Amino acid sequence: MPKIIKNINDLNKILEERATLALKMAQKEIGDCIQESIDEYYKEKVFRGGTSATPLVYERTFKLLNSMVKTEIVKHGNTLSCEVGISDEYLNYRYPGTDGWDGVSATGYDVLTWNEENGSHGGIVDGDWRIWHEAMQTLSGDDGIMAILKSKLRKCGINVK
Repeated sequence: MPKIIKNINDLNKILEERATLALKMAQKEIGDCIQESIDEYYKEKVFRGGTSATPLVYERTFKLLNSMVKTEIVKHGNTLSCEVGISDEYLNYRYPGTDGWDGVSATGYDVLTWNEENGSHGGIVDGDWRIWHEAMQTLSGDDGIMAILKSKLRKCGINVK
């Protein structure tokens, strides 16, 4: 049943509800893409002479595999926003038994930075899959993300150009 709009407050409430739903839908699609890219990184056959996705030298913690997060939709003034990305917990995680550049254990941030630079696994093993680059390429970058949001807004009854 259609809602009756009696005043500007009713209109704003309906628009906010629909925009929030659209953001949640867009966030899910973007998050799924990032998670798929992380999953592909774990499947990359770079160990044992390129024949395996299982390392010989160390035991995987799977911290990165489960690090993708989506925030709640928040409202600041007239703006709704949300984020999709890698958790701060993972970015600050220190891998046991590793020596970074200064003799300090490598962090999750280090691992992702090395991966984005050259596709490496932990800065040690060469690889080709760059998690963030691949996800953004699949999403078609910022323009693609905006296209996803516009599509979801339309689906929720907000016609945008």
